[in-house]
Amino acid sequence: MSDVPDRLTAALGDRYTVLQEIGAGGMATVYLAHDLRHDRRVAVKVLRPELAAIMGAERFLTEIRTTANLQHPHILPLFDSGEADGFLYFVMPYVEGETLRDRMAREKQLPVDDAVRIGVAVAGALDYAHRHDVIHRDINPANILLHDGQPLVDDFGIALAVQQAGEGRLTETGLSLGTPHYMSPEQATADRDPDARSDVYSLACVVYEMLTGEPPFPGTTAQAVLGRIITSPPTAPRDHRKAIPPHLEAVVLKALEKLPADRFGSAAEFAAALGDPAIGQTLVGRSPASGPGVAGGPSTATAWAGLSAILAGLAAWGWLRPPPEAPLDAVRYEIELNDRAKPVGWTPAIARDASVLAYYGDTEEGERLFVKEQGDPLGSPVRGGPESEAWVAFSPDASMLVVSDRTVLRTMPRDGGPSTTLRNQFSASSVAWQDGGTIIVAADSGVVRIPETGGAEEFLPFDGPGRPNVLQALPGGRDFLMLSSELAGQGWAWVYDDDAAEYRQLASEANHVWFVEPDFLVVSRSGAENRGLMAARVDLESLEILSRWVTLPDLVGQSEATVGDLLLSWDGTLIYGPADAARGPLREELSWVDRDGTKTPADSSFNFPAPMPTGGLRLSPDDERVAISLTEPSGATNIFVKRLSGGPAQKLTFTSSAARRPTWRPDGEAILYVTSDGTRESLWQVRADGLGEPTEIAAESRAIFEGLWSPDGDWLIYRTDDDGAEGLGDILAFRPDENGQPVSLAATPDEETTPSLSPDGRWLAYTVRGPGGRKEVFVRPFPDATRGLWQVSSGGGTEPAWSRDGSELFYWRDRDMMAATVATEGVFEVLGTRTLFTARFRPYMNDDGRWYDVAEDGRFLMVTPQEGLPSDRLILVQNFDEVIRRALER
Repeated sequence: MSDVPDRLTAALGDRYTVLQEIGAGGMATVYLAHDLRHDRRVAVKVLRPELAAIMGAERFLTEIRTTANLQHPHILPLFDSGEADGFLYFVMPYVEGETLRDRMAREKQLPVDDAVRIGVAVAGALDYAHRHDVIHRDINPANILLHDGQPLVDDFGIALAVQQAGEGRLTETGLSLGTPHYMSPEQATADRDPDARSDVYSLACVVYEMLTGEPPFPGTTAQAVLGRIITSPPTAPRDHRKAIPPHLEAVVLKALEKLPADRFGSAAEFAAALGDPAIGQTLVGRSPASGPGVAGGPSTATAWAGLSAILAGLAAWGWLRPPPEAPLDAVRYEIELNDRAKPVGWTPAIARDASVLAYYGDTEEGERLFVKEQGDPLGSPVRGGPESEAWVAFSPDASMLVVSDRTVLRTMPRDGGPSTTLRNQFSASSVAWQDGGTIIVAADSGVVRIPETGGAEEFLPFDGPGRPNVLQALPGGRDFLMLSSELAGQGWAWVYDDDAAEYRQLASEANHVWFVEPDFLVVSRSGAENRGLMAARVDLESLEILSRWVTLPDLVGQSEATVGDLLLSWDGTLIYGPADAARGPLREELSWVDRDGTKTPADSSFNFPAPMPTGGLRLSPDDERVAISLTEPSGATNIFVKRLSGGPAQKLTFTSSAARRPTWRPDGEAILYVTSDGTRESLWQVRADGLGEPTEIAAESRAIFEGLWSPDGDWLIYRTDDDGAEGLGDILAFRPDENGQPVSLAATPDEETTPSLSPDGRWLAYTVRGPGGRKEVFVRPFPDATRGLWQVSSGGGTEPAWSRDGSELFYWRDRDMMAATVATEGVFEVLGTRTLFTARFRPYMNDDGRWYDVAEDGRFLMVTPQEGLPSDRLILVQNFDEVIRRALER
C-alpha cells in the first residue's frame, strides 16, 4: 500500500524516489524519500496545497533561500527546495531518532543536566540564526530532533518564509503560526514582528517543561493557555520539583518575563546563563516573572488590551462567543480524552453549542460512553450508558441523550441515570433530537419520528438512492438533514421539507452533511474529482439554497480519507481527530500475544493505519500467513495476505468499497470474504496467491456478513445481516456441492454473530446479543443444531475461537481474554473457565467479525497499537463558521 500521491511521485521522480508518508503538520506533509543524485535518504516536506496556492512558487522560494544558508551543528540543514507540478517542497536530512517531544512524553521530567545541555545547544543554534536575521517563531519540543542524543533544530525559518511569502494572507487558510504552549506574549497578542527575544521565551518554555514535566502555562484550551501567557505569572519550577537548583530556576524565570526588555537580550546571553551557575546566582532573590505586582501597572493594561483582541479569535469552547460581525480567525488546538478513548468516528456526538462532547472510551469494566463538558479535563463515563458502540445525540439543550444500540431506543440524562425506553427491537443507523420535542431515527427505507416521551410514531418514507444513515436536526422543529448511502460507498446529502413532505437532494458523492448557524449548510464529499468540504447558504423557511456551493479551505487534511470523521456543531466548532495524525498517522501492527498477555510484534517493519472496525483477520492453516482486511488511503477496505516471517502484504481484492472478514479454505489455497456487488453483501472467494478472478459463492435475499468453511470443506457456514426474518442476525449453512437449501443453525429473535467451528467440525460456537445488549458465547452441535444448546460464558463474552486441539474455547469478556476448558467427546461440557490475561493494550473488538486468531502453539495473533505512539487526542477548530462565511463572501 502506498500513501504517496501518484502526482507527487511523478513530479519528483527525476530527483527523488518518494517512499512513504512519515508525518503531517499544520503547514506540510513529510515524506521519506531516496535522493537519487547523492544516494541518501532524505525528508521531503511538501507544503499544503492551500498554502502553495496563496504564496506562489517564486515568492516562497525567494524567502526560503535565507534559511538555506544557515550552517550550524545544531540546526537541521536545508538540502534543496523547489516547485514541481504545483507542489512547493523543501528537502532536509532524514534523521533517525526521536523528537524531544517523544522523549519528554516517555520520561516526563528530564535529568537536570540533560535539560541544561539541550537548552544550551538550542540557544546556540538560535543565536547563530538570529545573527543572520532569521527568527524561528515556532520553537517547541516537536521541532527539536535528537540524533545520538544531540539536539537538531528543525523547520528553521520555515514559518517566517511561509508568512512572508503569504503576504499576510495566511489567515485565509485557517492556520496560525506558533504552538500555543510555547508562544511568547508578543506572539499571543498578534505582534507581527517578534524579535529574537520571542525565540528566547519559547526556548525557556521548553526548558521549563524539560525540568518540571509540564509547560509553564498549562490549559485544556488554546484560549486558556494564551490568556495565562499574557496575564499570569508562571509557577516557580521548584514548586514542581525541588531538585531544580535555585540559580537555574532564576534563569528560566527571567527568560519568561512578559516584557521582551526584561528577558535576556539575546539567545547567547540565555545560553551563558544556563551554563554558568554564577550568572544565575546573581538573579536569585530578584523579582522574577512569578513575583508579585503582575496584576497592575502599564504593562498589565497593555497585556489586557492584547488579551481582549486575542479572545475575539480564541473564544473558549462554548464560552465568550463574540458578536457575529467581529472579524475572527479559525484557530485549532488539541483536546484530550481519557487515555484509551477512540478517535472520532461514527458514534461521537456534539452539543449544538459545543458545550459537551459524547464519545466512546475503554475502562477497566469495558467500553463505555463518555461525556466531556467544557472545562472537564478528561471526560466521565455515563452511568447506565450503552456497553458497546451506539448511535447517540444530544437534546436541544444538551441536558439529555438519546441512545440507539440496535436493540433499544431510549433517552437518559447526559450524566447518566434512569433511562426511558421509547422502543424495543429497533435497529437504527442514526438518531437526532428535534426542537419540537421529537426524535428522528434512520430506518431502512425512511425516517421514523417518535415523541421524546414515547407514543405514536410517524414514518417518513424515502424512495431515493441508498439507505438513510446520518441525520441532523434543523432549527424550527420539523425539518432535518439526511445522508443516504449504498454499500458500495456512494452517498447523497438531502434536506427534508416537512411542509412539502419531501426529500430534496443537496449533493451527490457525499459522506456527511451539517447545519451551522446562522444559515449555512456544509457537505463533505469524497469523489475522485470533488473531495473535501463544501458550503452554501440556505433559506430556513423555504429550504431553498441561496448561494452557490463553494469549496472550503482544507483545515483537516481533507485529501485523507478522514473527511467523514468530523464533528461540526451548530455554533461552528469543528472537531476532528486524532491529533497525533499531525505528527504522523496513528498506526497499528500485528502482535503475537502469549497466554500471560505478553505482547511481541510479529513483524516490526509492518504497520498500517487503524483498520475499519468491522473487518477481521485469520491465520492460515500452517500459521505462516495472515489474511487481514485493511483500509487504504482512498477509504476502500480490501483483503491482504501477509507472510508473518517478513515482507510486504499482498493485495488480493481491488474493490472500491469494502472487502472484509476473511477466512481461509481448509487447504490454505483460497480465502473467503464478504463484499458487495452494489446491491447487497455476499460471500466471495479468491485464490490466496492472488491469481485469477474472485468468484461469488454464496448469496441470498439478505446481506451476508460473515462466512467460513467447515474443516472438511463440505459445508459453508454464514451469518446474515441485522434484518433477518427470524431475528437480528441468523447463522445458516449449506453444502455447495449438493446445491442444497440452507439449514438454520441459530435463528432466534436475538442477534447471533461470529460463528466458529471446532477443529473436528462437530461444535458451533457463536455470540448471542440478547435483550439489553448483553453478549454471551453459546455452543450448539453441528450440523444438527437442534440437539442441544450450552452457554459457555457468564458475565459477558464475544468473538469465540477454538484452540487447535479443540480442548479450549477462547473469547473476550471486556478486556479479559477468557479460556473455557471443554469436553467435546460425546456430550459437550464446560469443565471450567478462567481469565488468561487482561489486555494492557487497546484490543480490537468487533460484534461482526473477529480481530484475533489462535496459532497451533497457543499464542494469539492480534491487531495492537504500534509501540511508542502517544495516546489519542482530538483537534478542535474554533470559529469554523467564520471560515465558511469568508469563503462564501469571496
